[in-house]
Amino acid sequence: MTSVTGGRGAATIRPSERESTGPSAPGVALGTYLEPDSAEARVVDALFDCVARWGMAKTTVEDVARSAGISRATVYRLFPGGKGAILQAGLGSEITRLVGELNRQLEPLATLEEVLARAVSFSITEMREHRAFGQVPEHEWASIEKHLTFDRLDPVFLLAGAAFGPSLMRFLTPEDASHVAMWAARLVVSYLQSPSDDLDPGREDTARHLVVTYLLPGLEPAA
Repeated sequence: MTSVTGGRGAATIRPSERESTGPSAPGVALGTYLEPDSAEARVVDALFDCVARWGMAKTTVEDVARSAGISRATVYRLFPGGKGAILQAGLGSEITRLVGELNRQLEPLATLEEVLARAVSFSITEMREHRAFGQVPEHEWASIEKHLTFDRLDPVFLLAGAAFGPSLMRFLTPEDASHVAMWAARLVVSYLQSPSDDLDPGREDTARHLVVTYLLPGLEPAA
């Protein structure tokens, strides 16, 4: 097992049996898995509950500890990096869950257009309806970004390339598959940061229009 934060007693993670263990980035780890009844999982759940109620910026480690029913010292023993480390573990766990469900939905789809449209619309809908991240207003995304290492949100985009890319390789070269996966992740995050009243990629027909208009014309099919 490896540690989310690298510290003694930190939350442990293990690779998902379904997902690639390819490139990842510091902080947010591909394949992050938290035992459902573990103290680490309770702390992450408590963070999500607090963020849903008060927002990321106003949530403190003390709030998280109180919500989890444990001491502040225990939270820091489990996550030496504090709120940022808890967020990183939570993001890694949620990305792993989302990618697993997404890949199951993509398996029966027959065309690249369908796969990309479903990936974008599903991801936006899942994140928008998430009990914590779905409640984060536009101005609060900076509070989440500042807790991510390796140039802020880049770990999320790298994870998308490593996790979602293989689902695209039946249609694209490996290099294009990775680039397209990261493009899709950027589209999802950009929309969540600045949602539009006129354009909703959470609708699959809208996502398909964006894919057909702006992405597919520039791609070379796999040999």
